[in-house]
Amino acid sequence: MRTKLVLAGVLMAILLTPISVYGSDDDSYIADFCHILNMPIIRLDTVLGASTNQEAASPNNTNDTQPDTNDTPLPTIPPELPPLPTLPPDSLPPLPTPPDSLPPLPTAPPDSLLPLPTLPPATDDLLPELPGDDDMLPAPDHEELPPLPPDEEIDDDEIDLPDNEDPADNQQYSSGELPKIFMTTSALNLRPTPCTSGERLALIPVGARVEVTDFLCGEWFAVTHNGISGYMYAEFLMEPPVPAAPGTVELLDWSVVQELITLGTPITIIDVRTGLTYQVASFSNGRHADVEPLTPEDTEIMFQAFGRNWSWATRPVLAIINGRTIAASINGMPHAGSTRHDNNMDGHICLHFLGSRTHNGTASHERNHQASIQEAFDTASNW
Repeated sequence: MRTKLVLAGVLMAILLTPISVYGSDDDSYIADFCHILNMPIIRLDTVLGASTNQEAASPNNTNDTQPDTNDTPLPTIPPELPPLPTLPPDSLPPLPTPPDSLPPLPTAPPDSLLPLPTLPPATDDLLPELPGDDDMLPAPDHEELPPLPPDEEIDDDEIDLPDNEDPADNQQYSSGELPKIFMTTSALNLRPTPCTSGERLALIPVGARVEVTDFLCGEWFAVTHNGISGYMYAEFLMEPPVPAAPGTVELLDWSVVQELITLGTPITIIDVRTGLTYQVASFSNGRHADVEPLTPEDTEIMFQAFGRNWSWATRPVLAIINGRTIAASINGMPHAGSTRHDNNMDGHICLHFLGSRTHNGTASHERNHQASIQEAFDTASNW
């Protein structure tokens, strides 16, 4: 390999050098000539001799202090990297599997529950003050009494009377008493003919007074209201209660009324707006009178006065106690305790008078009761 490189260098020198010498440096004329021409001098004998001596030199020659770097072999790159080690298929642990079902929750033993406290038996003593007549307890169920919003118009087109039933059977009227004043117990249509096919002349509000001029067959009454004559359905007309004589309706403070009310004694209630009358009795006179209807019939009449819908709304009434007519207010929501179990009412209702209070002192409800008391007094005074 080394010889081939030397020969290649000599050939290139011959091609590139116009003058080469072979001999010693004593050939000065050739050297001068080359120097003038600025041409290099190559001594072939030197080149060839050096090459021959180098090849003849022993590789173990200790005089060679510098190693021939050209003979050092270059490192070789392996043809490919060794493969990565692979794990045996069975070396990975299996994944846990979820259970088929969760364990049942622990249940408390039946004996660990505390027993509910029992209420003491009822006594004839006066009941303590109730939590309040504003407690929004659910009204008792009266499935036989379908709800009807208060003061809703009665559509006589939908009235379906049973066969052979006359709504005025229990009202014995004589034509000799005519004309006679009646009052409406609900908003009622005034029609030009005694049938539901006639057009509506007017809608008469609840509690309005009309003048009956003819009882007809008892199902329809011929009436006059504000100068308009027509016919109204008799079932929703009634004679108004006998008003108290002028100056006899009293506006008494509750502290005075408390002394007049005897527990268990009947109190007559007249609903000012409808004229319906029923009886109640008080079983407690605390901040007001806690009362109950006497009979199922009284409960039904009171339910009708509230538009067949039990409500916490207050209504103006007159309470007749020991022959005295006193302006009062009553709500229509049966609640809390009761002492009567044969009147078709589960609970009691509250009867208020001037200056009486609710059990829990709710200002808005107390104002409503006092406004109804004033309405009862003003209305009855103008009868």
